[in-house]
Amino acid sequence: MVIRGNRGIFRERLRAVSKAKGLTEENLSVRFGRSRAHSWIAGYRVPRADTIGFEVAEFLEVPLDFLYGRPSPLDSLSIEHAVALSALNRLLAERPGIPVTLRTLYEQFAKSIAAPHSVARWKALISELVEPVSQLAIQEGTAMTRMLESGVRKVAPRAPRRKHQ
Repeated sequence: MVIRGNRGIFRERLRAVSKAKGLTEENLSVRFGRSRAHSWIAGYRVPRADTIGFEVAEFLEVPLDFLYGRPSPLDSLSIEHAVALSALNRLLAERPGIPVTLRTLYEQFAKSIAAPHSVARWKALISELVEPVSQLAIQEGTAMTRMLESGVRKVAPRAPRRKHQ
């Protein structure tokens, strides 16, 4: 089945997603050719989803259905949030071992204005900030567990109380 998109919806989503990701018509031209990129951005043509459309969606890191205006879970979101969440979902699919609690935190962060809009930026954020902080927390937790198990307390013992006469 070939997905045929509405030219207006495709054009608007292509423009909005490109803007959110900091891409220009030139970036699209380098990847797909000047005449193709111009015809898509101008709304003259919509690429066939079963051929080049799939590549466009992959390049933009958004679901094909979203780009073509078909029903998608991202429809109710702003473009910026949809782009951030889409990039995060792609990253999470690559890393299935991420705990549910971290996935939930990432999804909440994806709603913020500071959320990354590409898989590469999500990876950088996680590797440069989240993973080191997580490792530190794990190390601190391990140290605390060892202290508790050995019965060692860091708090100085209290001095005996004097009786008042």
